[in-house]
Amino acid sequence: LTARAAGRLERVLAVRGARVRDGQLLAEIYSPDHLALQAEFLQAAARLARRAGDPNEEAPARALLSGARDRLRLLGLLGSEIDALAASGAPRPLLEVRAPLSGTVLETGVVAGDAVELGASLFRLADPSTVWACLHIRERDLAAVRPGAEAVLRVQAYPGEEFRGRLLLVGDAVDAAP
Repeated sequence: LTARAAGRLERVLAVRGARVRDGQLLAEIYSPDHLALQAEFLQAAARLARRAGDPNEEAPARALLSGARDRLRLLGLLGSEIDALAASGAPRPLLEVRAPLSGTVLETGVVAGDAVELGASLFRLADPSTVWACLHIRERDLAAVRPGAEAVLRVQAYPGEEFRGRLLLVGDAVDAAP
């Protein structure tokens, strides 16, 4: 999960190993870019309100507002958050960083107070309900292995448990060891 805007991390609410839900607040960033885009959106909304009914001005004002709304969506704001901004008329000082999926926080590379650049890595999340297994298959067993075949995986870490799935890919790598 990367920063969608440059700024300063004000709060970090997730730690390594934490289980998170889709949409859960993970961090908040103070971002001048976020504030500027909100101001642009509010100005475009006010312009549309002033130009409503004017056949020459209403369409360009709508296009301006639509563009400002799209730029806020690119920062990760939800439609409901943009509507709340329009209703309140006041920018929110912090950009919320939310989990894009339910899962586990594998890595956090930031702490409160850190400066972050656009695209900086904030968190690494994974959904442990689906995993990949990379297996080595003996040559004598290759004839029985085909993509799409059902597979049952047993591991020492979970004795007595079976993990069922489908084989997606049979690679063409050969291990030269005897």
